[in-house]
Amino acid sequence: MEELNQIVRDYLEAQNTDYAIMINGDWGSGKSYYIKHDFRDVVTDVDYEPEVSKLESIQAKTAEISTSFQKYDDQSAKYDAKKYYPFYVSLYGISSIEDFNNKVADGVHDWIGKGIDMAKSFAKAKFGVNIPFSVGVYIPHNAVLVFDDLERICSDKITPVEVLGLINSYAEHHNKKVIIVCNESEFSKQTTEYKQNSKGVIDFHKYKEKTIRFTYTYKPNILLVYDKFAKEYQDEYGEYLAKNKEYILDLFNVGGKQNLRTLKFFVDIYHIIFKALQGVDLEKYANLVLKKLVTTTLIYVMEYKQGAQKQD
Repeated sequence: MEELNQIVRDYLEAQNTDYAIMINGDWGSGKSYYIKHDFRDVVTDVDYEPEVSKLESIQAKTAEISTSFQKYDDQSAKYDAKKYYPFYVSLYGISSIEDFNNKVADGVHDWIGKGIDMAKSFAKAKFGVNIPFSVGVYIPHNAVLVFDDLERICSDKITPVEVLGLINSYAEHHNKKVIIVCNESEFSKQTTEYKQNSKGVIDFHKYKEKTIRFTYTYKPNILLVYDKFAKEYQDEYGEYLAKNKEYILDLFNVGGKQNLRTLKFFVDIYHIIFKALQGVDLEKYANLVLKKLVTTTLIYVMEYKQGAQKQD
């Protein structure tokens, strides 16, 4: 994972970039988990040096105001105009340019917009003054735009190439830092399954080089992620997961695809079984019973997530 972290740092530290980078990987490989955890810490640790505009100074000030009112979560308190800051934009299900713009506005101004809306309301009520700008059309200079789920757009109404062109305008024409998170293998499936969209999908592979300079293939660190899942349970169950880590992961690896959503699903489902057995006297057979239940539960979960058992 440190290799990917360093790639992100190098990209953010590079001056005058006019391109994006892509994190590619299978569904369930942990791309989104990485973006929402380790990635955020990497990004907010990189200095943003250019001069801060007057508008951005207002945004920083409203962030301070918002935290003083204690109405916003911890992320707003961590905002620093002198550091890079990631904004997550899911492209899931977009079907038009208007959808795209709304998604960007929602992702970028989730809490900054609330802070400025509060400042505008205060100015109106206290001084009778209308602040003459709309946060909905402004993106902070230190923003890192993360576009996820590119392969999940509603491509019978808008093609991947059209969306890529919209993303490119931020990277190439406005020199924003842009990271695209995608499962490229799904584009090939879309070409086969939805023939009416095949041209848009094929064009994506043809034109992506204009926008994307570098593609990193994401491969999850199963051992590390398993430890994080286990630590979420600060009780006997967490200890059980840690103690039986090798056995559980050996079974999981036999299943083939290393889908982290499936692993997390198993950990959560087995927690229910584990708790139910706490009040049962299993005598000397406790470990054997739990081990057999791990095996059957994990097999069932993997089949269920692949669609094999959803009729039961």
